[in-house]
Amino acid sequence: MKIKNLLIWSIIVIMLSGFIYHLCIMKWFCSIQYTNEISPVEIINLFSTAIIAIWLGLSISKRLTEQRFIKEFIISDIYKIEDNIIAFERLLLVERLELETIFNSLNVLRNKIDILKKTVAYAKITGLPIEDLISEHRNLYFITTNLEGDMLYTSEKRTEISMIIKKITLHLRKVICTVNKK
Repeated sequence: MKIKNLLIWSIIVIMLSGFIYHLCIMKWFCSIQYTNEISPVEIINLFSTAIIAIWLGLSISKRLTEQRFIKEFIISDIYKIEDNIIAFERLLLVERLELETIFNSLNVLRNKIDILKKTVAYAKITGLPIEDLISEHRNLYFITTNLEGDMLYTSEKRTEISMIIKKITLHLRKVICTVNKK
């Protein structure tokens, strides 16, 4: 990135120095004559140039605003998923959990991931690791619902669940970074 910026700035400096050289040494403006007459072609040219410039400015501004709005919308969905994951992790700290509570929480999380996936598809943004989120959700679902006996989570199982939650959080952060780069 630094090399690219350095190259751009050096090209700008070379172009400016060449322009100043021709301006001062070659005396480009010595033979220009000014008149007070305005032709209809100049007026049409002035107005058409102004209209095109305004139209380009507004259309580019609108497109950039729409793209940023879509990105912010997707990022807000990701934050909601992350909030659900934090709530789910806190839920698992309870000593005795009912399986229905776990199912409900995991289903809410899956629904939010599905909404994110559909939103990304509607926005036609490619290259986001949404499938990784779905895969990690499946792992989380399997580990948290595959209980033995008295439904108490052992320290090993809690560690494993924490690792999967950490992976999901990292995938979410990766999606945020990818969305912001596009």
